[in-house]
Amino acid sequence: MEINPKYRGRISAAWWSKTLLAIAAVLSVLILPFGFDLWSALVVAGVLTVTFFEFKVHHYFLTGDPRAPDLGFRNQSCFAAGILLYGLYHAFHPPPVPQEYAELLDGPTIDLLQNVIKNGYITVGIVGGLSQFGLAWYYRNAKPA
Repeated sequence: MEINPKYRGRISAAWWSKTLLAIAAVLSVLILPFGFDLWSALVVAGVLTVTFFEFKVHHYFLTGDPRAPDLGFRNQSCFAAGILLYGLYHAFHPPPVPQEYAELLDGPTIDLLQNVIKNGYITVGIVGGLSQFGLAWYYRNAKPA
């Protein structure tokens, strides 16, 4: 069976994606017990799900399965949406400065720290979401005409 020539680059991209996601999944599971809450559990569940499907995407591209572009697009689009929602939610509902640090800082420094945290979450949401959505379209563009 001849593999779509566009799949060659996608095989490499999916390998890197699944590898980095697997590392993130393992780390998220390992640190979950140290800060268990609903948000952490949702993030871990999401990362594990995306990782599972990214392994399938890589396998599909590797074997020339025509389902690869669509599954890759859906998986990465959902991941992009999740990152965007995570970043924007935390930007508008940032975690409070821990009390032990707040006692050492003055009001303007606390405000500055909260703005840095807010901008960091906005950056993660937008840049992370857009980059994953770019990967989704890269996968999708391998779809046969």
